[in-house]
Amino acid sequence: MNFNEFLEKEALSFKDKVIFNKEVLFQDENQSQHLLSLQKYLEKTVTKTRVDAGKEKLKIWENQLKKIQKDWGVPPEVIIAIWGIETNFGEILGGYRVVDSLATLAFGAREKKRRVFFKSELLALEAIKNEKGIEVESLMGSWAGAFGHTQFMPTTYLKFSAPFESKNVPNIWNKENPLDAFSSAACYLKNVGWAEEGFILKKVNKPKNINYLKTGINLTREKGFTAPFGHSGPHFKFGKNASAIFHYNRSELYVFSVWVFSSALENNPQKILWPKNREQISSSETLVMQERLTLLGYDTLATLAFGAREKKRRVFFKSELLALEAIKNEKGIEVESLMGSWAGAFGHTQFMPTTYLKFSAPFESKNVPNIWNKENPLDAFSSAACYLKNVGWAEEGFILKKVNKPKNINYLKTGINLTREKGFTAPFGHSGPHFKFGKNASAIFHYNRSELYVFSVWVFSSALENKPQKILWPKNCEQISSSETLVMQERLTLLGYDTFGADGKFGNNTKKALISFQKTIGHTPDGFPDKVIFKKLLSQPSP
Repeated sequence: MNFNEFLEKEALSFKDKVIFNKEVLFQDENQSQHLLSLQKYLEKTVTKTRVDAGKEKLKIWENQLKKIQKDWGVPPEVIIAIWGIETNFGEILGGYRVVDSLATLAFGAREKKRRVFFKSELLALEAIKNEKGIEVESLMGSWAGAFGHTQFMPTTYLKFSAPFESKNVPNIWNKENPLDAFSSAACYLKNVGWAEEGFILKKVNKPKNINYLKTGINLTREKGFTAPFGHSGPHFKFGKNASAIFHYNRSELYVFSVWVFSSALENNPQKILWPKNREQISSSETLVMQERLTLLGYDTLATLAFGAREKKRRVFFKSELLALEAIKNEKGIEVESLMGSWAGAFGHTQFMPTTYLKFSAPFESKNVPNIWNKENPLDAFSSAACYLKNVGWAEEGFILKKVNKPKNINYLKTGINLTREKGFTAPFGHSGPHFKFGKNASAIFHYNRSELYVFSVWVFSSALENKPQKILWPKNCEQISSSETLVMQERLTLLGYDTFGADGKFGNNTKKALISFQKTIGHTPDGFPDKVIFKKLLSQPSP
């Protein structure tokens, strides 16, 4: 599916009116990895020049802001602080067409969850056009699709935009008049929990017996404590209004900047004693830290459950951590002394905790299966066999068989995965050997979700049976690396072949896109990413 086909399917009213903006994708994929400390962020955001300008804006819009406070309970200083931080008081409303940004990201963002998010925003923009009668094609905003004086996303606009006094459709992007934007920001904050008599932050002494795991502002806490620099820095108490601002922009730094800015506008500047030599590490350094902690054995599963980069991996490792806790409590095993891989697999046959709970089987005793006994692997053998049997191993079945290339083979439907119990696979595409696989290959794939692993078990077990597999490998058919796969995905997307995001992993969506490209250039459509097709892809002129 190319970009125009995507629009025709998902947002028909924008078809032929939208431009695929490569610069937007670049911005999305190259966001700064450097994490500013709170002190440096505030120094950059809440400057004397900006505070002085904010005080002038307070005077200009004083009466209108009082009316908004009466309507929604949000003080003028908070509205002006948000306005100043978001668009420098309306001076920087954005230089990207909102519809281009949202359509580009809905189609080509690297991560699926971001594509889903931006698709919902694109559909909301379409609703604004169709239901509100607004010519959204001319709206300008940020590269991520936020627009107006107070930078609303389309879904936010649909839910919370509120006109200042008229019954007209709220115009939050009017360069000369920000009142609808002020009213809409106040409406938003009120609806997500702003309390008229509440507070944002208060400096406090370090609480006794504070649990730093339970500090910090997030969507699940309406009040509590936060300590941005840990035990040696200042401590703060936060209330419902901090939580409301966090909903507006999900960054604790943002909450602090609104608090400090609005306090300065009230002539009540916050004086914070910052600790010395406590500079926060960057996101790339954080990744190194996580890997090093894991390597040193600091609760691998807990580390990954808390710190894995992708949400789905955090959810996975959290379930494994809970399973490990169940092994401890239900089986009476001292799991704290268990050693395993960096990913938390343990024992002779490398079971994850959930697998152990479901499929471990003692060799002959009624004792708890001990698959990690260094001297006796029999429980591990029995457990591995139990696992394979339960996920589909057939006693009379087979793993793989070499076959001639089937006629009219559809390479989109080749390959071993969790949804196929049998079929064909061609690891090197049309020019390499072809294989038929059965239920037992599928069972092994469940054990370790890698086709390479299935082949290795088949070749290894065949050799142990004195039936070595002789495979004629093709020459000059080297598969590209993961970094080259990433480039391939980005290039395919640029040319209009939808890979559903670039992540460096050659999955089925990338295979589909590659097959479409191969068909276009008259190449055999086998979806195999070798160096030859990679070079042909790079040689294609940009649209």
